[in-house]
Amino acid sequence: MLNHARAFRERGWRVTLAGALENALPEDLANDSDVRVWDLRANGGGLLRAVLTLGRKLVTDDSWHLALVQNPPGFPAVFAAWLARGARGADVAMDWHNLGFTLLALAPNRGRVAVALYRVLEKLPALSAGLHIAVSRALAQWLGLKNACVIHDAPSARANVVRPTDRAAWWQRVWPEQPMPRVDAHWVAAPSSWGRDEDLDALRRVAHLTATRSAPWRDSRLVVFATGRGHGREAFERALKELPAGPIEIRTGWLPPGAYPEFLTLADAGLCLHVSSSGLDLPMKLADFRGAGLPALVRDYGSVLEELETDAALERFRTDEELEEKLRHLAQRESLPPAMPTAETWETRWHRALDDWLQHFETEVVV
Repeated sequence: MLNHARAFRERGWRVTLAGALENALPEDLANDSDVRVWDLRANGGGLLRAVLTLGRKLVTDDSWHLALVQNPPGFPAVFAAWLARGARGADVAMDWHNLGFTLLALAPNRGRVAVALYRVLEKLPALSAGLHIAVSRALAQWLGLKNACVIHDAPSARANVVRPTDRAAWWQRVWPEQPMPRVDAHWVAAPSSWGRDEDLDALRRVAHLTATRSAPWRDSRLVVFATGRGHGREAFERALKELPAGPIEIRTGWLPPGAYPEFLTLADAGLCLHVSSSGLDLPMKLADFRGAGLPALVRDYGSVLEELETDAALERFRTDEELEEKLRHLAQRESLPPAMPTAETWETRWHRALDDWLQHFETEVVV
């Protein structure tokens, strides 16, 4: 959504970001007087209170003309936007990255009735949206909506950062409280949202396997950085304490937005452990890897991956054994195919796909 906010600002729109504010905005947005934030959890309260707060703001604030709702987590935000659309006549656009009901189905103790109900509540209000944006052709086809356009993720224009020349100096600047990892080992970036559609346990299982069967690795060493925040990280870190020492060292932590693209330029490869709840989405981290020129090891979860333009830079795996083999090849300096150069940035694709639709609002002096 931060890229969306920047794209709207490039066109001269004023932007309001609504949601649960967990991290500070990047400096460029935080210092922009035409970007404001509705922190729906600022005064505490649960989900219902957040929905009521959002609905009230959307109905009573007449400064907005278009609501862009990212899904998931679209419901219940899309429901609030739908109510506001009926009350004010403003328009709604849906940005589909996955299907929320398939994520709900992964949660423990979720019955089929609850999942089926969420599926209906997620899609019905969305049918009134003026535009649907899908991250993959497969997802757009599943939605079956005539007004759906496909915008594949691509590296942002902001992804071009200067590569730090010294790993140790970078580490001391960004993570001074953390012990220094081996700077001469191969570094693998494994960013994650730590949700149920990320199989981070596969990394732990492979690390345990190599610790007990390290002979094929010889003296090779690998440091994998599982970055990001999410509910699953704490349990993963507890399990790491029981992991015996071996050729693969696993680090976890949170990188601020400015340091994350720098870190990717320091890594030797990216690791994507996304398993997809729907089989229809494409993880955004693959675009981040491509923007940094990283080859990627990718969990193979279906034919939707064939939509990517970076097949030459992807090494797919399905089992722990296949992942272990590919990590070992990387650690032993058996190079992966380099990432293909990017023909277009995300911003170029976004403006080209939505320009005509957005001009409809701009001719009505929405800025």
